[in-house]
Amino acid sequence: MQIHELNTFSGTPGAGDYIAIDDGDETSKISLAEYVESVAEEREVLVINVSSFSSLPKIVSDSRITSDMVLMNHELGSPAAQIADWTVTTSNGSLTIGPSGAIDGSTSAKLYLMKSR
Repeated sequence: MQIHELNTFSGTPGAGDYIAIDDGDETSKISLAEYVESVAEEREVLVINVSSFSSLPKIVSDSRITSDMVLMNHELGSPAAQIADWTVTTSNGSLTIGPSGAIDGSTSAKLYLMKSR
């Protein structure tokens, strides 16, 4: 099967999804999570793993975070914990996930940050 023969995807891709790759001789797949990790390494994306939290705002300290970074992607360990929109605000040495109160239960998070152009 070739890529052009595949059905068109609709919806939002998640960590359990795959991307098809065709090099002209062979069609294979790579998990979306592996692909995002490889792009992150090439593009100097900072990956921040946030341990489980159950209240907002959540402040994460890391000296590699700068105020000119923006959130490019995120993965939640328990997506159902997010009961309203969250924002991620960066400053030199930390980031804040919020607003307050918009969480039900607990979740971990993997955040992909990149310097804004």
